[in-house]
Amino acid sequence: PSRDELIEGPEVKFSWNATDIGSYISLTEIKLDDRPWSAVVGDDQAISMNVGSGYHTIFIRVTDAAGNRVERSRIFRVGYLAEMVSNSPQGEYASLDTTIIITTSKDIANVSMQIDGVEGTVSISGNSATFEPDHDLDLNAAYIVIVNGIDIDGFSFGPFFWSFTTVGNSMIFGILKDEFNSNLSNVDVVLDGEVLYTTGYDGYFSISLRGGTYHLEFHSYGHKIESRNITVEMGALLDLGIISFSPIVEDDGEGKEEGLNPLFVILPIAVLLLILIIIALLIVSRKRKGERIDMDPEETMDHSDNETIYGHDIVDRPGSIPSGSFGDGDALYSDLPSVEDYSQELVHEKSSIDDLLDEME
Repeated sequence: PSRDELIEGPEVKFSWNATDIGSYISLTEIKLDDRPWSAVVGDDQAISMNVGSGYHTIFIRVTDAAGNRVERSRIFRVGYLAEMVSNSPQGEYASLDTTIIITTSKDIANVSMQIDGVEGTVSISGNSATFEPDHDLDLNAAYIVIVNGIDIDGFSFGPFFWSFTTVGNSMIFGILKDEFNSNLSNVDVVLDGEVLYTTGYDGYFSISLRGGTYHLEFHSYGHKIESRNITVEMGALLDLGIISFSPIVEDDGEGKEEGLNPLFVILPIAVLLLILIIIALLIVSRKRKGERIDMDPEETMDHSDNETIYGHDIVDRPGSIPSGSFGDGDALYSDLPSVEDYSQELVHEKSSIDDLLDEME
């Protein structure tokens, strides 16, 4: 091989050209890396050897009849073609939302993956390549996968190909909505205890499965779990329609639901009671004032001495202005209460009402 040449292994062919002018070549020897020398039988100046991947050094030593000896060496690199180690899916019953995966014996530098009539995205991770279809595969359809690529050493590999089908699969689908009839996202669709789908903003779900009987549950945060027992025929489409959720109403531990905040009940009652109390106090206050004003017109008074009527001093003073008369011309002489007296009385009544309210609280 040429110096630092990358050679496809594992079998590598070595060739050389040796001549002797004065005599003839009596012995040719060859060795690889640290292996022992071995004689080349016959006059052929070429030999093939199995060589592992990586960098190697080949040595050639030639001896003529006179005993003269010449030795040459060459460094080269061997690489292997990538082989397909595993691939999926295979056979029947492939899921409609499946991804196509291939694993090779060497790391992959570049790859192309083709599936009949399906567009998608290819990604590479080490020695694996994955094809993610842009949409679900067709139900009861057959597909052929073709893979070509270049490995990490720059060797081309492929084409690798295989087939699979979605024949025999069934499909269930539907739309999930909340209590306001809005599409419900982030709902886990659980089939026989395994989460197989999580809804997006449109609330739609679809699952491909083999025909049979299943227990289906829908889990949404803040809502009661919805469940269905379904039976699907082989290769059939089952539309579950619209599935509506109910919100969870927490229980207070005594069998009473906390759907309504107690404050919403207590507060209006407390306000109503307070209003009734205020009205009652106003009525009592007005009644007391009325009692102070009402006087028996038949009542006669001796105003020669100081007297007190309903909390007011009646004083007989010369020169007083009569405030009224009772009976047959008897004049009532009294000092009218001053503004300060009324103010003090009102303050006293307000203080009494405040004390009463404080006791009620």
